[in-house]
Amino acid sequence: MKNMFAFTLAEVLIILGVIGVIAAITIPGLITNYKAIQLHSKFKKNYSLLGQTLKIAQEDGVVFEEFAYGSSDRYDQVNAFKKYLVGVVDCEISKNRNLKACLRITYGLSENFKDGYKTLSSNSPDLTNQGLFDDGQILLQDGTLVFFNADGQMLGLSVDINGVMSPPNRWGYDLFTFQIKNENLIPMGSNGSKYIDKDVYCSLDSESNFNGIACASMATDLDYFKWVVKALK
Repeated sequence: MKNMFAFTLAEVLIILGVIGVIAAITIPGLITNYKAIQLHSKFKKNYSLLGQTLKIAQEDGVVFEEFAYGSSDRYDQVNAFKKYLVGVVDCEISKNRNLKACLRITYGLSENFKDGYKTLSSNSPDLTNQGLFDDGQILLQDGTLVFFNADGQMLGLSVDINGVMSPPNRWGYDLFTFQIKNENLIPMGSNGSKYIDKDVYCSLDSESNFNGIACASMATDLDYFKWVVKALK
């Protein structure tokens, strides 16, 4: 009779243990990379979409000026943008303010999701009281939420790339800010933008209430998302 070969129970358990150790080492890294790739892809998509929308609007004669918007016409830039985007929802229209995917703000604080937006280092209880989210917002078809800011000093857009219902709702992780300057959409933190000091405005150690606003300039690189997802998991 031919000899029969088989693994003993002890050998099987050893093999399973080795597989488990390898899985424990590799799977967290794979998950981090997957999240980073997803976030990076959404960031690039929205940066491109909003930049193209700005250019098309300008070619039609729409003028976006940093100091052009006062209290009486604070939503003009929203109306100008949304007409060039397909299937968007204007969250400021009263009948849409109850949509869960829109951010409801009362007295500078968010109403419809816990704790509101946070800084990169999570030191702020609710970023919506910083005044950067109250000049209009539109909801894109894929759930992206775009906020407008026109405060007389800066004309900017803040973009929640995965929507308010998806955590962590943190500046520099899934919330990024751009500035419209010299007819261009530039990531905040880039040369010429209002907030450029990364040690203050894109750092895990900063206590600034605007910490995270300058991270958009770094988010064009996939390695940034790999870093931030790993650092904040």
